Amino acid sequence: MTGCQWGIHAEPRSRGGTHYTAVTNLEKLVGRRFAVDRQYHPWNVVLPTKYEQWTRANGRTPYVSWNSYLASGTPVSWAQIASGQRDVWIRAQAQSIRHWGRHMYLTFNHEPENDVTHCGSAASYRAAFTRIINTFRNQGVSNVTWLVSLMAPTFSGNNGGAHSWLPNTNFDMVGVDGYNRWPCYAKNGRKPFYEIFSHAHDFAVSLRKPMAVCEYGTLEDYACGNTGGDPAGKARWLNTGADWIKTWGNVAFAAYSHVSAEFRKKPMAFWADTSTLSLAAFTQIGQLPYFR
Repeated sequence: MTGCQWGIHAEPRSRGGTHYTAVTNLEKLVGRRFAVDRQYHPWNVVLPTKYEQWTRANGRTPYVSWNSYLASGTPVSWAQIASGQRDVWIRAQAQSIRHWGRHMYLTFNHEPENDVTHCGSAASYRAAFTRIINTFRNQGVSNVTWLVSLMAPTFSGNNGGAHSWLPNTNFDMVGVDGYNRWPCYAKNGRKPFYEIFSHAHDFAVSLRKPMAVCEYGTLEDYACGNTGGDPAGKARWLNTGADWIKTWGNVAFAAYSHVSAEFRKKPMAFWADTSTLSLAAFTQIGQLPYFR
């Protein structure tokens, strides 16, 4: 593999903003176009949406999580999907994506470990994902790269371990989501990029598959009222992460989460431009030849 595609998930910063303006505004700041644009869609939205069509037409490859919840928030049972009760809709989605004809990355319900209460067991997730992939292939879809996207701790053995969630059919990439939430959450200091993602890397290597860092982010050392820490800590974390991606050599893309997110009732600012130093580091990474 030669290089890593530089990706993003950009949320609007203001009430009047859109995903369209969020990604283009950040591109203006960093001086280049992102290669991968990560988005999330409910079960009953037709894919590709107008957004995927727009972002692909503007030179980015969409990465979509097709989630097992309706737009209303009602969960869709993994067992129902696995048993064939949702086949008509799956075939319609497959035909829509095949007719579009442009390449996209696709996963079914990223971080399924979070959804067992509402959607089913790990076994039913595996069976549902298997049915979706096989249905797409039976419909002649050849423009999709399939990822299994799990939380970083699962690759360390949590949630039954990563093998518990893999579909029983061939897929293309191992995806992982992970964050450094210190100092807003966790007590032992900044969690290094290597510590978060190395188990996923080793797992992907064991399967002889590429890895994708589907979500990643880090906080400033002074976040959440912390009075100590290094003003350049976030910038250093970003640079160290880029170094590990280059060292590993099997990361197909890495999509930074340019968002404000709540975790355990604490709002956390993962924006790439939370400081001048952080934005400079993020921008510099995007200018490296390795990050396509």
